[in-house]
Amino acid sequence: MNKQLAFLTVTGLALLTVAGCATPPNGNATKNQPLTSSTTNTSDAHVASHSTKASKNIASNTGNNASSVQISLSDATSSHANYANEIALIKNKGYSVSGTTPNATVKTSSGATLSAWIGITGGDGYNQFVFFFLNGKYLGTDTAKPSVAITSAKAAGDSIAVTYPVYKNNDSFANPTGAPVTITYTWNGSKLVPNKPYPKQFQSDTTTNQDRNPISKKSYSTTAEAANQIASLQAAKTAFSGGPPTLNLGHGITAKTDAGMGHAGYQWHEGNWTIEILFYTENSGVKQVAENMVSYLHTHMLPAPNKHGAIVVKSEDTNTTFKPKTTIAWQEGSTVYELQQTGNPIQALETVVDHQS
Repeated sequence: MNKQLAFLTVTGLALLTVAGCATPPNGNATKNQPLTSSTTNTSDAHVASHSTKASKNIASNTGNNASSVQISLSDATSSHANYANEIALIKNKGYSVSGTTPNATVKTSSGATLSAWIGITGGDGYNQFVFFFLNGKYLGTDTAKPSVAITSAKAAGDSIAVTYPVYKNNDSFANPTGAPVTITYTWNGSKLVPNKPYPKQFQSDTTTNQDRNPISKKSYSTTAEAANQIASLQAAKTAFSGGPPTLNLGHGITAKTDAGMGHAGYQWHEGNWTIEILFYTENSGVKQVAENMVSYLHTHMLPAPNKHGAIVVKSEDTNTTFKPKTTIAWQEGSTVYELQQTGNPIQALETVVDHQS
């Protein structure tokens, strides 16, 4: 007896499910895009059953052109097994996905299967990578550092198109105002190739190095005077004196917290650097800012201070949107280097990282 079968089609890939038992591939449409392409009409999919073969010939209505894909039952089982392995690898890297199937899957020009998952980490989801796999083998992520957000990853012929929001200075994480950028990733037979450079996520597409504030350099009579200058930038020592760190910021970093009289703060240490975020209790999204800083510093190296370094991210007003000013200063003997930058703290971190490279 033949069973009725339903198929979800995605740009040449068919996923086999028993009718009535299919679950949505993506439970969170606000963070990840639906699996199916907007040009695919899944209600028109149908099956021509062949009792003597272990395969089904699937015809789907895609736009005005009918196309057919052949898939075996064993291939479908293998694909889902690969998906489970892909999800496990992403989780091992500290990221999660919101469904059991990729955000996009395509056949490359050589016939291989290229899949892409949007992985997120952090409580608010504003720390994302696209994870790519070829025939179930991990290729890597779309970029070297995580993006604040990724709008979508969709099939585009034999490639995968990823759309990124672009943030201008003082944009909140929820409301990027730059023009979105779409980058198409194509497997060329030996590596994954983007069709354009990746945009800096915390800057508009017109931002250049000329928009960055300069790093100042000042010499003091003694190393003690230089150390005192670093210390003067930080909050009072009593502010974070109580108890052990309790706020988990990811990547093995926990921060001390302090609050009172409408003010609050986080403090943590990375090497010889002390990092503080000082804000008003009315400000929102501050923890995510801290998590993004930790994620960035997990893959990027600041100068090694001799002996002290301080990063102070301080809110400039009581508005709901967190609009901070970042000061980064570090000591090299009796010399102090210092940068002050308004807007997203990542831009200030990038300036200092680039300064030493």
